[in-house]
Amino acid sequence: MKNRSLHHGINCSSYEAMFGTRAKIGLKSTSLPVSIIHKLKNDDDLETAPNSINTNHGKITEIQLKEKSVDTSILLKILMFEERADIIIQSRLETIIEKRSESLNNLKL
Repeated sequence: MKNRSLHHGINCSSYEAMFGTRAKIGLKSTSLPVSIIHKLKNDDDLETAPNSINTNHGKITEIQLKEKSVDTSILLKILMFEERADIIIQSRLETIIEKRSESLNNLKL
């Protein structure tokens, strides 16, 4: 959340100066999903919540990988695109080197 820092000129945060009250920072300003925030009952649940997010995420990705089959035509298109991009980059690098050497020769004249 922005505007929480103390402004030395006015001795309060800019949020507090504008609205007359301190900024309220709650669980909704965190990166926790709303579904987990609603399940929290006490401080211990809050401490274990980040660990449950990571483990659930790992399980979801494993399941998704098992369920989805990768289309090989898409993979081939990606590889061809990457090869074309490499060729374009290489030609641009060669052009840059040529232009630099031309510029250097022109400066020597």
